[in-house]
Amino acid sequence: MRIIKLLVVSLVILVLVITALSFIIPSNIRISRTVRIQANKEAVMLQLKDPVKWKKWYPGADSVSFLSDSGIVNGLLFHSRPDYSLLISDIRDNEVVALIERGNNKEKIILTWRVYPENNLENVTLQWYMDFHLKWYPWQKFSALAYDKYYGSQMDAGLLRLRNELETK
Repeated sequence: MRIIKLLVVSLVILVLVITALSFIIPSNIRISRTVRIQANKEAVMLQLKDPVKWKKWYPGADSVSFLSDSGIVNGLLFHSRPDYSLLISDIRDNEVVALIERGNNKEKIILTWRVYPENNLENVTLQWYMDFHLKWYPWQKFSALAYDKYYGSQMDAGLLRLRNELETK
């Protein structure tokens, strides 16, 4: 009986310590990648604001369906994960914002591509960042520690494909 009581108390203390440690990890995480592209701002924005063109450079978009509203394509639906969709939510002069909705609780990830023209107007710097808004759950916060490695490598690959697509034209 004493061993069982010790195990239960130890388990409760361990759960409390792990939960307390998870509060150190921020609830809002941003992963950012940047690439310099030899193309003008308009050419880059044409690639970013049209989900049909994402098939050429967005990671995993080569086998997706398009989501449309009133005949206008505004997002992607991934077949490998039926609960995973990507929709454009806002297009500005030098920025495209999209939302990834995943899971039954519609957890959202905000993707933003921002174009910074350089002085000669034939080169731009493209920044792609992903914003994650986490709940307080310890398993969610600890899993977020691996987001940069997982999503960052995909972002790097997508930006390189986009740069190659634009610079070979």
